Amino acid sequence: MTDQILVSWIDDDMRHIVDAKFAMSQNNNLLIDFKHPLDFKPDFKADLYLLDDRLFQTNRDDGKKFEGRGVTLALDIRLNFLEQPIYIFSNEKVDEGVFGFYSQVTHGIADEILFYKDIQRNGANILYSDAIDYRKLNALKREDVEALLSVFSINKETKDEIYIALPAMFKNGLSLGASEKSEGNAVSYAKWIKNTLLRFPGFLYDSLYSATAVGMTQQTFISKTEFNPACYCDIFSKAREQLWWKHKLLSIFYSLVDERIPKEEQEDPRTYAEKIFHLSANEIPNCEVCGEKYPDTVAHYVKDQTIRKPVHFYCSKIDDSAENLLFFDEHRIFDYEED
Repeated sequence: MTDQILVSWIDDDMRHIVDAKFAMSQNNNLLIDFKHPLDFKPDFKADLYLLDDRLFQTNRDDGKKFEGRGVTLALDIRLNFLEQPIYIFSNEKVDEGVFGFYSQVTHGIADEILFYKDIQRNGANILYSDAIDYRKLNALKREDVEALLSVFSINKETKDEIYIALPAMFKNGLSLGASEKSEGNAVSYAKWIKNTLLRFPGFLYDSLYSATAVGMTQQTFISKTEFNPACYCDIFSKAREQLWWKHKLLSIFYSLVDERIPKEEQEDPRTYAEKIFHLSANEIPNCEVCGEKYPDTVAHYVKDQTIRKPVHFYCSKIDDSAENLLFFDEHRIFDYEED
């Protein structure tokens, strides 16, 4: 039997109930209780709470208006339920400036901040799968490091490295004090997983990093089913972009090297992918800066860091302003050469 999930959706714009009903129609096990903020009681328990950031814009049918924001209600909910996830959404592009004066407290209290169009497109998947994963975390044995790391399907060496990379609050497992404090509990662990482990390349690679690591273009890599066993299919994977475990990816790759390339032809690791998969010239990546083949890594364009490209180490540099995290890749930047 599939688990049912109850989501409490608090929104002053009653037109959004159409999107809530659509999400439920996509998954019969997703139940959504949709309420205007004036009708919501903060002690109402749900598996996940979804709040509009701007709850003060639309009056209720009786003309009354909620005098507050999503974060206002989120704080009340958190006082009642320290380990239930709270998601806040905005109709505007999600970045640090969306919430104005309330930016810091909103990013602190919210377990996820969503763009409303993403809820319209993929709300059923996001809300249901994430709530299920939070439920799994809350069911873990407390003060048990093995239980904490059991959510990852990886070898002991990688588990040991993740343990070393964990913030101090998780070194002894999830905290016991669910009714007393949030530090070290299930929602804070989920936040570290989503905002650090899944976000920054190191233990996990996205398709661009993975492709560059094994020496082929991103599109070519996506088509190679040989790497499927390295896919990240663990907690918080279902509603996010596909990732690959780096250690599994490289293990598969070097197994293919031994299987498909004679020992006498294994001199230059840069050519391994070409020989294994018989790649054409347009399936081999080029460095964004110098245009030569065989880039080593991925870097961000210094003038717009949303742009990422494969580059050579010597055509890029470490971003000194970025925080370096143990076992995670260095954040590198590049600029185009002057003519």
